[in-house]
Amino acid sequence: MTSTQCRIGIVIGSTREGRFGEKPARWIHGIATQRGGLAFEVIDLRDFPLPFFNEPTSPAQQTKKLDDFPHLTQAANAMLDDMAWWTSALKSARSSA
Repeated sequence: MTSTQCRIGIVIGSTREGRFGEKPARWIHGIATQRGGLAFEVIDLRDFPLPFFNEPTSPAQQTKKLDDFPHLTQAANAMLDDMAWWTSALKSARSSA
């Protein structure tokens, strides 16, 4: 029977320029690796293609207009058109019953 080592990732969650998270992640990794029986790895989100997180400010602090999401605008308009049609159809069916 082979023993598998538990792996724990220390995630650097910001990809922005001038971020601070790399310093504590490296510090935590240095302390954590002194513990035996566990494998620790620093996972840097900059190593993955995440364009949503590559904005100069936090996405929570940004204001977006609905025009910035044309695919959502089209879907919302289609949904509203469908709702109007079904509402009209249901009213007609109810009044003729």
